[in-house]
Amino acid sequence: MSLFIFTKSNKSFKDQTKQKKRRNIIYRICGTVMILALLTILTGKFEIIHVNFYNTNHLTFWMETVAVESFGVSWLTKAELFFKD
Repeated sequence: MSLFIFTKSNKSFKDQTKQKKRRNIIYRICGTVMILALLTILTGKFEIIHVNFYNTNHLTFWMETVAVESFGVSWLTKAELFFKD
């Protein structure tokens, strides 16, 4: 949602406001962080990362936390809590 839906606009790039461009940057950063967190979880699931390191540090829990927090920031930005027009 952050990468594709939230960045949509009915205006061309040059006609978008400065605030909308800033919000789009936040959406893209949040979306990228969510994807990286999910990829980290997958590397632990397929045992690409050393299993002891993955389990001792509870990376599934922390990556889920990072992904949810990132989505929360993205959602609050979409609600124009940050960078209102």
